[in-house]
Amino acid sequence: MFITQLLDDFNRDALIDLFGLSAVLNVEAALKEKSGKPYVQCLARKKDIQAKRGELVRQLWLHRRVGEYKSPLSRITVEYPITFGRDTSKRADIVVVDPDHADKASRISRMFSTLPRVQTRPAHPDFPPDGRAR
Repeated sequence: MFITQLLDDFNRDALIDLFGLSAVLNVEAALKEKSGKPYVQCLARKKDIQAKRGELVRQLWLHRRVGEYKSPLSRITVEYPITFGRDTSKRADIVVVDPDHADKASRISRMFSTLPRVQTRPAHPDFPPDGRAR
């Protein structure tokens, strides 16, 4: 299964440019199908997660973080709870913890769960892509 089948508005070359060939190949190797739904094995959690758009992007970032930036997998945490004032409901997608202080995050890699959309249909003549009505 190819990742571009799931991220249908992105071509393979664009993903390789963003994340690198090894990250794309590793995530594609981790893809599998269960009960007719795509799943990916999470690099950090070591379990199968349903391969939705946001999860695929997270896995691409994890593979790039470990492969290109050489972050040790033992220091990476996914879905790390964070606090903003009194709000404790937020979570960081990918966190690299400080080896001396495992309870404190040294780097939070912020990522967005959506990739930019590629326009797949022609623009309406009254509403061109620049957003200005004619």
